Amino acid sequence: MSRRDRHSTPSIPVKSRPASPAQSVSDGSSRTGKVSLRRRFGIDSAVLWTGTTSSWSLLRGLLQISFILYFLSPEEQGLWYTFTHLAALSLFAELGLTQIISQHVSYEYTGLTLSEGQLTGDPHHLGRLVSLVRYAVRFYVLVTTLAALLLAAVGFFYFEGQTPVVLLAWIFYSIATGLYLLANLLLAIYRGLDQVAGTQRTLLLGNLATSLFTWLALVLGAGIWALPIGTALGTTILICLVLKLNSRFWLQMLRYHLKTRVDWMRQLLGYQGKMALTIVSNYFSIYLLVPVVFQVEGPVVAGQLGLTQAVVVGLMSLAHAVLMAKTPNLNMLVANGQHRESLKLAIRYGIISSAFFLLGALLFLSAVIILQHFDLYADRFLNLPLSILLLFYSFIMSALNGASQFLLAHRNVQTSLVLVRGPLFALAIFLVLPNFGLYWLLVAFNLVWLLLCIPWTLRDVVKCLAAHSDATVEENPSHA
Repeated sequence: MSRRDRHSTPSIPVKSRPASPAQSVSDGSSRTGKVSLRRRFGIDSAVLWTGTTSSWSLLRGLLQISFILYFLSPEEQGLWYTFTHLAALSLFAELGLTQIISQHVSYEYTGLTLSEGQLTGDPHHLGRLVSLVRYAVRFYVLVTTLAALLLAAVGFFYFEGQTPVVLLAWIFYSIATGLYLLANLLLAIYRGLDQVAGTQRTLLLGNLATSLFTWLALVLGAGIWALPIGTALGTTILICLVLKLNSRFWLQMLRYHLKTRVDWMRQLLGYQGKMALTIVSNYFSIYLLVPVVFQVEGPVVAGQLGLTQAVVVGLMSLAHAVLMAKTPNLNMLVANGQHRESLKLAIRYGIISSAFFLLGALLFLSAVIILQHFDLYADRFLNLPLSILLLFYSFIMSALNGASQFLLAHRNVQTSLVLVRGPLFALAIFLVLPNFGLYWLLVAFNLVWLLLCIPWTLRDVVKCLAAHSDATVEENPSHA
């Protein structure tokens, strides 16, 4: 870990008004007479490393697609992506707690400083943060076990007609997926301390290790076994890297003497219950589709959908990099009561995020057209109309991400919207897909996002900002 990371402090002061991005730029320009492109677009080290990690994820996805196309048959390709999408059932074991933990770490960190690898500052906030970290780690040990058992049980039912080798590979992959949940928690905790750059560097190295092990296994002829082998070895390395990132911090979390106990289960349970609804809804709209297509349309079509979705998810990951890097800052702004500033930050980086996705989508469609023209693996992707439909509603998701992060920072998980959206997606998958096919299913998904999700989300943002503005006026009547 670099000296700069060890001595880094939150970019948003606790008791003073934080400088806006524009102010930061003007400060730099007064010294140099110029405004660099990095500062003009708000690209600091956190954004840069997050973008680098997401760029690698996109490149890794493209390289992995090449390995899958060359070393796997169309049927094995369908099985591969069914594995990865069915493994998303592990989300039901943790139900969004990782994001909630990271958010609460940011809240408690507003009264603390990370100096020489250890936290110092307000003893009250320090005690609460230590107790939060300990609770989260204990809970996730249970979660990883439950996730592995859940996935193994589902696999026995889902892959009943497959060979014993496939079933055994699925069990191994289930264990590796559960282990990854624990690694993701450790990253989320440290990221919540406004240490985005350090965590993203570590994640980049972990992802690189996973990819190299996976590709090597494919080259050696492991087939579907390459997926669990690469995931298990890469995740083990990732956990070691996270602990090594700042060993003094983790030792402090272990050895710190708590004077008071905090009932985090009670404090987080209500919020997690609302977040769980979002997780279920996202599973229906993103992850459930490939396993159902595997059963309805067969492994070849499932492989086409899975491969196309892999590219789209990679584009979304790259597009969201800028916004995700600013999530700790967004949470700290909200914790300090600066609601309008948090909305401006979310809008600014949300627009940049959407622009990145749109550019990537155009490049992908161009690549699909070229592949179809030269008849190069054209049958391994969805056709052009289906790809456009998939990209369009994914772009809407990307465009709304800034607003969604603003609401999440205010602990608003849009429960009402999720309660409507989730059943609509499930209804479309189980009724529209078997009777009308994949094309009309994707049309239905687009209609839900256009006619329901966009207006509902914008209304929630306006209501949230108005509610907090009224609360500020009541607390400071002299400014009214």
